[in-house]
Amino acid sequence: SKFAVEVWGPGTLRLDFGVERAGWFEFDSDDLAAGGAEDGSGDDADSNWLSYVTCGLSEFDEPLEGKTKPPKRIGGDTATSSNSFRPETNAELYEGIKYAFFNFDPPPGVIDIIELSTSNDGGGDGGGDSKDGEEEGP
Repeated sequence: SKFAVEVWGPGTLRLDFGVERAGWFEFDSDDLAAGGAEDGSGDDADSNWLSYVTCGLSEFDEPLEGKTKPPKRIGGDTATSSNSFRPETNAELYEGIKYAFFNFDPPPGVIDIIELSTSNDGGGDGGGDSKDGEEEGP
């Protein structure tokens, strides 16, 4: 599934993938990619969106302790050439995923979200929700 989300203020976005499955979670964001190094260094600290976003994974409707991390840039020839990211909560990258969480403070702009799994879709509407009740999704 792929959809764009535009974030207008600080908060948490929860994505519900319908069923729990073993897999990992990746997303694309040009805004995060433009933010410079993932360690928070860069020419303009205000443009480093990576320092303002954390991601969580869970089979429950709230993040589990220790499963919320800053996203890491993946792919590309160098550490800054890709606009793809994932939270890495363990060395194997696999988790029991039914929900993914984005915590924003302050918010970036548009993020394209992709959930990857090694098993069949199994149904579900792939919807999401947010703490403030506003949702944009499929």
